[in-house]
Amino acid sequence: MELLDAIRQQRPDAPPFSDRPVQPQHIRLLVEAAARSPSHFNSQPWRFVLIEDAPNREAIATLLGASSAPPLLLAIALNRAEYKPGELQGLYSTITLGAVVQTFAFVAASLAMGMRFMEMGESLDALAVRLAVPDNFQLVLLYGLGYYEGPLAPRSVPDIHDLIMFNQWDGNLPAALDTMPHILDSEQ
Repeated sequence: MELLDAIRQQRPDAPPFSDRPVQPQHIRLLVEAAARSPSHFNSQPWRFVLIEDAPNREAIATLLGASSAPPLLLAIALNRAEYKPGELQGLYSTITLGAVVQTFAFVAASLAMGMRFMEMGESLDALAVRLAVPDNFQLVLLYGLGYYEGPLAPRSVPDIHDLIMFNQWDGNLPAALDTMPHILDSEQ
């Protein structure tokens, strides 16, 4: 699947995941792509914990108050030496985190898989202990991944005029861009 197809396939409100385990070659592709994600100064401050065994996934789902667990859980931790909230380096780590999450999302979409954010809230510390995250890393995100059980519904996309200004904050798009047909929609 091409990159633009993967962008089209991403769905934050996708149908439920099937119970089918994620294929090993797909797990390998996900982590190989993530390892190639851009990071500030090539620091790659993230580490990943993939959880696929059912008892552990179910225990985590219970800890989070979820009714069931997706076929694959992805926990992401940042190196505390790099992740320093309130400092510029912490901002770089957060930007880097966004890049690696987007890489996972694009690859998952290209494999007809979904990726959903899982709220850890008050369970963050307990989850870090359960996953044996070392003290020099901060658990920051948890996602569920799996194959879709049903068809994808059309995706609601914001109008670019609500998101983009040109040359300055209140600048309008040039006419050539403004009147152009939606490229992502037209190439489906």
